[in-house]
Amino acid sequence: MRYEQMRPDDRPYKLWIGAMRCGGEHIHADFEFAYCFVGGFEIDIDRKSYSVNTGDLLLIPPMALHGGAKKSNEELRVLSGILGISFLKNYLPSLRELFFDTPIISLDGADGNLRELRALLDDTVRLCMSPSPTSSLRKTGNLYKIIASLIELTSSQKAPAARRAEELHRIESVERALELIYSRYNTPIDVEEAARAAGCSTSNFCRTFKTIVGESFHKRLNRHRISCALGLLRESSMQISDIAAEVGFPEAKSFCRVFRDIMGMTPGEYRRMP
Repeated sequence: MRYEQMRPDDRPYKLWIGAMRCGGEHIHADFEFAYCFVGGFEIDIDRKSYSVNTGDLLLIPPMALHGGAKKSNEELRVLSGILGISFLKNYLPSLRELFFDTPIISLDGADGNLRELRALLDDTVRLCMSPSPTSSLRKTGNLYKIIASLIELTSSQKAPAARRAEELHRIESVERALELIYSRYNTPIDVEEAARAAGCSTSNFCRTFKTIVGESFHKRLNRHRISCALGLLRESSMQISDIAAEVGFPEAKSFCRVFRDIMGMTPGEYRRMP
């Protein structure tokens, strides 16, 4: 079993069409779904096997152990999506509670809300297969509508198992630290403050954060700061030193060093790019 890193801030979700990934068992903090629109496949979730057929929507909540997907027939087309914490941070509490009696929602011949959900998924399939200048924006809009539909379908949910509840508590602690990054990136933040916000000891926080996010707290903080600096470099005439201060670096020298480490070029070289 392997632990996959969560989606990064600059790529908060991923959509693709194809067959389900057939790798070994893995676990991740992001929310995943798979809409089967041609064929069928089998998959193990929390060591239980499920068959997914045409018109079915498979929900894989955060921290569910899953893998071993294999096709039930030769022809298989699936719309898969992974929605990261930075995309869903305002909705994760609701999505975490999507523990249905079965992780499969049958949309074949459905009516009412389920019919609307299937129409959204079919439209997203079309946008993925026929991209246009506006398809990315429309896919993002569809994802929010899909999330809303799923949250409305929680009447049959059940409480998470103790193991999963413990894992979800770890995600919540990391989310509090990420929120500190998003809201306070332009002020001094140290790992001790982040650990207090997460409600953990510093040593436990550092281990948990790196396991779930895939990098240390300071690296994620600096990556977000540099991401915020990119727009200022492109869209303003501010001095490099002023941009450094604006995104939370006390010195231009440290800003330039971190910028080069992350972007592979200096801020000035980035600004001069066509």
